[in-house]
Amino acid sequence: MRREFELKKDQDVAKLSLEVCHDEDFEAYINGVPAARATGHIGNYRIYPIAPQARKALKVGKNLIAVHCHQTVGGQFIDLGLTAKKVAHSVHVKKRGRPADPPPRPVADTKYVKKATWPETMLAVRRELHAAGEKIDISLGSAVAEQFWRDYPHQIDWLMQDSPGQMSEWVAGYRDGKGDLTNFLKADRDASLERGLIEKVLPECGSDGARLEKELEALIAASAEPENARWLDLYVRACRIRRLARLRPLLEKTDRVIFTRHHNMGGGFFAYTEYTNWNGNRFGGLCSLDLAGETKADGKFAVVDELIKTDTGGIVRDPALSYDAKRLLFAWRKEGSDRYYKVYEMDLAGGEIRPITGADTYGTDYDPCYLPNGNILFASSRVIQAVDCAGPDVSNFFICDKDGGRVRRVGFDQVHTLWPAVLDDGRIVYMRWDYNDRSQIYPQGLFQMNPDGTNQTEFYGNNSWEPTTLFHARGIPGTAKVVAALGGHHNPQCGKLGIVDTYKARQGLDGVTELPSGEKPTYRRADAYAQQGDQYSYPFPLDESCLLVSYDPIAYHLRGAGRRFNNKETMRFHLYFMTFDGRREVLSADVRISSMQPIPVIARQVPPHRPSTVDYRKTTGVFHLQDVYHGPGLKGIPRGTIKKLRVVEIRYREMNIGRNSSSGKGGGATVVTPIAIGTGAWDVKVILGDATVHADGSAMFEVPARTPVYFQALNEKNQMIQTMRSWATLMPGEQMSCVGCHEHKNQGPLSTGRTSMAMKAGVEKLAPFYGPPRGFSFTKEIQPILDRHCIKCHNLKGKAKKLPLTAERILDAGSKRNWSRAYLALTQTPEGNSRGKANEIVNWISNSSEPCMIPPQYGGSTRSKLIAVHEKGHNKVKLSREEMDKLAAWIDLVVPFCGDYVEANAWNEGELKRGQERIELRKRMDEIERKGIAELLDSETGI
Repeated sequence: MRREFELKKDQDVAKLSLEVCHDEDFEAYINGVPAARATGHIGNYRIYPIAPQARKALKVGKNLIAVHCHQTVGGQFIDLGLTAKKVAHSVHVKKRGRPADPPPRPVADTKYVKKATWPETMLAVRRELHAAGEKIDISLGSAVAEQFWRDYPHQIDWLMQDSPGQMSEWVAGYRDGKGDLTNFLKADRDASLERGLIEKVLPECGSDGARLEKELEALIAASAEPENARWLDLYVRACRIRRLARLRPLLEKTDRVIFTRHHNMGGGFFAYTEYTNWNGNRFGGLCSLDLAGETKADGKFAVVDELIKTDTGGIVRDPALSYDAKRLLFAWRKEGSDRYYKVYEMDLAGGEIRPITGADTYGTDYDPCYLPNGNILFASSRVIQAVDCAGPDVSNFFICDKDGGRVRRVGFDQVHTLWPAVLDDGRIVYMRWDYNDRSQIYPQGLFQMNPDGTNQTEFYGNNSWEPTTLFHARGIPGTAKVVAALGGHHNPQCGKLGIVDTYKARQGLDGVTELPSGEKPTYRRADAYAQQGDQYSYPFPLDESCLLVSYDPIAYHLRGAGRRFNNKETMRFHLYFMTFDGRREVLSADVRISSMQPIPVIARQVPPHRPSTVDYRKTTGVFHLQDVYHGPGLKGIPRGTIKKLRVVEIRYREMNIGRNSSSGKGGGATVVTPIAIGTGAWDVKVILGDATVHADGSAMFEVPARTPVYFQALNEKNQMIQTMRSWATLMPGEQMSCVGCHEHKNQGPLSTGRTSMAMKAGVEKLAPFYGPPRGFSFTKEIQPILDRHCIKCHNLKGKAKKLPLTAERILDAGSKRNWSRAYLALTQTPEGNSRGKANEIVNWISNSSEPCMIPPQYGGSTRSKLIAVHEKGHNKVKLSREEMDKLAAWIDLVVPFCGDYVEANAWNEGELKRGQERIELRKRMDEIERKGIAELLDSETGI
């Protein structure tokens, strides 16, 4: 948003500042020069100094102030003003929304004193509050509940499950609102609450139920008051018996659970691990839960043993158990001052720890996973990529041997791939954040691959609006189903619990069953999907009826329309055993820090080992397409229309320098190190070449291995009819086949009774696109065409001056690019805006378009007047086939400007240095990987 204001002669520029209230991140510009920026949200106005260069840009008379506010979740608010005093005046820019409400009033004294038992403590607190005449309200009731969670988590959770009142509802209370004891604390009531608790438990008490019921009947007959200790004593004994019955399926399998304690991951967006230096992490570590005390209903609970303490600020995360249950992988930042996680392995019997990944590489190594062949898969940020829409380091998958050697990359993805888990059949299921030429918010679906990195393909939900993100998926033993947390994008790594069954569906909610309801989810389509009420994280299914899970019964809340109440830092996930129908028992709880990532210590059968088909002596792989017309991707397109498949490589940014913004049907986003206007291509595009589509719709062609590519179906004019808004990657020597264009993944090859024409013709090498593969650059590919044919009329003084197509460079201070006047004109991008707008002249598919499959010719060159007018002839201009192909390709590639991330930069000296350092760092990490692959080849050949 922008607004003009007038600076008077007598105003002292040196005294001016910006007064801002923002929710959340904001950037302000004065006359196009960055003036101030900040992240997060604040509830009150704050003074921000104007950057020196922006202060110099102020001038007497008219000035332009612009502000961009980026919301990550919930409501949005921005109010900004120039000021020389405490109160802003003269210039205000507002967006819809308002700051968050103030927190509820604190409670001075809960009268809480811990006694020998939970019933004694409950009765004592109630007695003292009544004697003191305290007002029993929600603030007091939830404050008392918080203290009971600290000392008696098992009992207070029983109370939450069994009570009919607000104990199971959100309360904006004193601390984190975890339950409300108001009903139990009130005076002058009968014992109906206590009676109801006991009656709720008895049906699960088996043979002991009849005896306990007689005790209950005696209390009822005696009209016992709620102050009578026999009520809560009976309730506790019944709960212990119920607990033993509930835990039996777990205790029959194991007597030990490994888990971690650390901060709640995610927040700014789902993949963040921010707050890693949060003070609360000093209570964290790697823990072992001894379940031996749970084998009798005698009031003893599991005992926690701290295997690794992080009292100096380090963090342990991502435990993974070996198949023989003797060793444990985990990621560890040893000290709060350490920058990166590395992967370690512990011998569970003796406690010895050894490093798997070392300090010789840049970045974080985490999410380790044992593979059936003894190798280890892990995620690492050593790829040296920046997240397209945010800037932090990207993490992709790598494989190493059991000792950490021979490391090679198997993930070549745009942004994060996370949470790998091996299924019973040996496949690896994981989450892939995927947004090539579409919205970055919604497609966080599940992918699958083989343990050698081959067959990387969709598992569930890559063309879906919802669930927004599938967190922490794990296979249900003995089935092809997985359990996952169903959550959002701009929020912590948590959500509702669901089963994903690919036999039912592959997209949307049709294949998802929510737990514990057993119903199809009904949450509204949203960035912050399923982020109200109780929350789940890190489910670990034991069988088709029960699981371990990190769970907060009352955790996260979006309060009111478009307004956020974010209690991420005060959420406390506890360790639970839970049945699929919702019966639960706390295993471990600590109100200071969340208990996460439960792993039962159970030996498992090693999944079938698939011999690797990867041949690192090769540099290519082969795709085979059976029939491009099969499936909904080309619905309505007559056979014979598609003549070629264009194969496009995606190249990813190393650095985070400059930014603009996009918007579309899939939401809005920031774009860092942009190579196009805001709604243009996310990444640098390289046309590798074209493959022939035969008359039967088949194609078979060779592509570079270890290279992310996507395909575009072209007509006889080399114009795009349909595009793949994702990517595929082949490992060296891999051959991958697909049936059609967006065919159902549960469908096998078509039964035609004949060999495809492409297979008969053999593997085709790609036909080059007017020269060797290169990043598509507007300056190098398009501007020369405009210079030859257009600028005579299309200049600022010519008869077509409304559409100037000259090469004059125009600085975009926010994007830190020097775009050309022609580029901005064709994309209808006003100076100082940088977002751009698809239009009748150039109609491209927005990079924030919807995540689901789009129909053929949704946008692109076939719908752009720039192409149509030159096909008919425009002012006697005759374009060559090459020129027409390049114009069409530019539009179909989503109007890129830069052919690499350095081109047309407007970086200062420090930014140039930082960018070059990141480029060199990637080269060093690539060289380390090359050595690892060479070692692997040497071992295979016996050298």
